[in-house]
Amino acid sequence: MTLNKNLSIKISVLLMFILLGLSGCFSQWQGDLAKIVIFFGSGRAAYAPEDTATHQKLDHEITLIGKTETLNFKSKGTKTFEEYAAPGEYTIWVYSYLESGIYAAGTIDANLLAGQDNIITVSMREAFLVKFDSKGGSEVPDQIIITGNNAVKPSDPKYGDYSFEGWYKDESEWKELYDFNEPVTENITLYAKWIENIEQQTHLVSFNSNGGSNVDAQTVNHESHAVEPSAPTKTGYQFDGWYKDIDLTVPYGFNEPVTENITLYAKWVENIEQQTHTVSFNSDNGSVVADQTVLHNDKAVEPDAPTKSGYQFEGWYVDSGLTDLYNFDTSVTKDITLYAKWSLNDDNSVIEIIINMDEWELLEDPVLMMAVGGKMNFTIKETYAAYQWYMEGSLVGNASSYTFEPPSAGIYEIAVIVENSTGQRRSGSCQVIVR
Repeated sequence: MTLNKNLSIKISVLLMFILLGLSGCFSQWQGDLAKIVIFFGSGRAAYAPEDTATHQKLDHEITLIGKTETLNFKSKGTKTFEEYAAPGEYTIWVYSYLESGIYAAGTIDANLLAGQDNIITVSMREAFLVKFDSKGGSEVPDQIIITGNNAVKPSDPKYGDYSFEGWYKDESEWKELYDFNEPVTENITLYAKWIENIEQQTHLVSFNSNGGSNVDAQTVNHESHAVEPSAPTKTGYQFDGWYKDIDLTVPYGFNEPVTENITLYAKWVENIEQQTHTVSFNSDNGSVVADQTVLHNDKAVEPDAPTKSGYQFEGWYVDSGLTDLYNFDTSVTKDITLYAKWSLNDDNSVIEIIINMDEWELLEDPVLMMAVGGKMNFTIKETYAAYQWYMEGSLVGNASSYTFEPPSAGIYEIAVIVENSTGQRRSGSCQVIVR
């Protein structure tokens, strides 16, 4: 059978339009997805700007909360929004913002169907921001609340060793506790109140031993007791307890609960039985006599008599004026110095003076004493190339030794000059008192 040519053309055009129409339908629905068309605002209760300029400044955040996924979208300055999602039941939230913050919010539950336009109108209402200032505690997310609704009380934040005491409208005096059953009608900031968890607090107990052996500090839980340490030690003293104050007037009891950092001070009592004293001996240019360390109330030991050329030792005296002879049977109760008393030898014996030039040069005006009729023999210990002895400025000898025989009582100056093989000279002098 042969078709009419005009009829054939008409059928071809009709098929083309049918195919174009089907193609257009498929491009709108994108397979198995559901198309969402959301209108922002509806009814007399809707909250939206009256002027178009302000409306165009709005930023919208659209959140679709489904059973298996949550979708987030953004839009700006429009009154409608189109997007695609998997079909299913969703709770839809829309938040609108101006530069100053949250402006409006709305929510609706919807069942999105595939293969068709899902027209949804969200009634936008005025909304406010509820901020949570945890004051150093763990972070708490802000909440956007539609006017007239209640903020949701969040889980309590955490903050170290502190206990959370609630959310307050004021941040300094903590007088106005916030009621989460109260409708939100403005932007608000709530402040966390904290109370120190005393049960977990610790304190440091330090020990000042006041010159005694070291005592370690202790870390003690709040209202617990410090442990009394072993008594410290201090030479010559007996430990007499721990005190709260540095003046040692308030004793400390280790059954007292510790509620703050404290320092305790050791009290000492002088231990007389263990105390020692020093007995010193001033031999007045005689031979050296060693000091003695004597226990309290014990007795010093009388040392061997010191010696001094040209003198005879007469005993040890308590005073430098040599009027009070010391009795070595006396108990020692303090540090003392004893002084040697000397008397001149009254015979005509020879006093030997051995001179070390290194030492003699360092002496400042050395003074010697002798009796009338005696002799004083000076001898230079070292060997030199030449010697010159002077008595009262007059040359009296040129050997390594010189014997001084005073003609009468008086004060005489004896000097010596020595010279070594290189011509270097050294000198020394002394006074001799003759009685």
